[in-house]
Amino acid sequence: MKKLYIVFDQIPSKFSGGLITTYLNLVDILKNDYDIHIISIFNCDEENKELFKNYTIHIINNYNIDNRFFRMFSYLFKEKNVAKFMKSLKSAIMYFFSKYFIKKKLINLVKSEDKVIVSSPSAAAFMPKQIKFILEIHTKYEYFFGGNLLGKIQNLLMTKPNLILFRSKIDAQKAKNKFNAGYIYNTVDIEKNSRKKEASMIENKILFVGRLSKEKNLPRLLKIVSIVRKDIPDIILDIYGTGEMEQYLKNEIKRLNLEENVSLKGFTSNKNIYHNYSILILTSDVEGFPLTIIEAKANATPTITTNWGEAVYETVENGIDGYICDSDTEMAKKIITVLNNLDLLKFLSKNALCNFDNFSRKETRRKWLEILKYNEGGESYEDFSRYSSV
Repeated sequence: MKKLYIVFDQIPSKFSGGLITTYLNLVDILKNDYDIHIISIFNCDEENKELFKNYTIHIINNYNIDNRFFRMFSYLFKEKNVAKFMKSLKSAIMYFFSKYFIKKKLINLVKSEDKVIVSSPSAAAFMPKQIKFILEIHTKYEYFFGGNLLGKIQNLLMTKPNLILFRSKIDAQKAKNKFNAGYIYNTVDIEKNSRKKEASMIENKILFVGRLSKEKNLPRLLKIVSIVRKDIPDIILDIYGTGEMEQYLKNEIKRLNLEENVSLKGFTSNKNIYHNYSILILTSDVEGFPLTIIEAKANATPTITTNWGEAVYETVENGIDGYICDSDTEMAKKIITVLNNLDLLKFLSKNALCNFDNFSRKETRRKWLEILKYNEGGESYEDFSRYSSV
């Protein structure tokens, strides 16, 4: 059985959102086809390693870095946290000055016949030119190849891959003039949940699932719920997730007098939680390809989302299995309309469940096996497109 290496700069934690879910799903669907090995360029917490306990793990550098060391000056001047600043400074030094030794170790570890998937441009910065690898991009094209400074730096530092895989077709098309590029949709470890939803159980209940971080724009979500409450006083929003904005959200919920309407539920690993709600709500400013939308589809739950990028039209079929909105007012109106129209909700729910087939584990496995097979020849995007997602 051929070896397949999954390479991280650090193995992510279970709280890292869609990223860790993507790779836990990936190794699970390919474990019968490849001898899977996990490479963590730098050391990480033991509980992170535990996520891949059934696979061989290689730690290349034993130092457990702060992989957000680019925030070091924020730690120093905003948070006044000298300890975090020193940790991030040491991490930056370790990151940039250990590349030669890390590359040498990787050359000795990975053989020419092995398959390699690299999880991010920051991890690709440590890949030797002698190793063929597939690089995955989990956010939109513009982040790494557009105007974002951090993305540009990572792009300059990384070793050029044999193939870049984006999460959406539109992003792959943008990259095809610069790279051998393709795309594959995210999948989730879940089967269709066809159990009938009881109207009394989901009435006026909506949810958000994800990291409580700035790019999710959760203050906007609270503002929209405040608007909806004027028409539907008993509206319930449950927020599942943890993150840096948790305390801020608690304060905002209190300030807006939403204690009876909004609850912070914390982290959940229950992928069927969506079945207890009418609608999934996303108010993100930017996304790559949200797993939550796919999980919602599997549970016959439509999504009402902001227009967070061109790839949104590959995840939500506007007016068929959800709605894509350009303003707070429009989003509030759509929520009110769907919650007040049971027939419309049933229509959207049925279509969401049907459209889940595009993201099923069976389909994703088929595509990955083709990608790993055909990438041996280093085909162009035009050739690759015949067996990438459609």
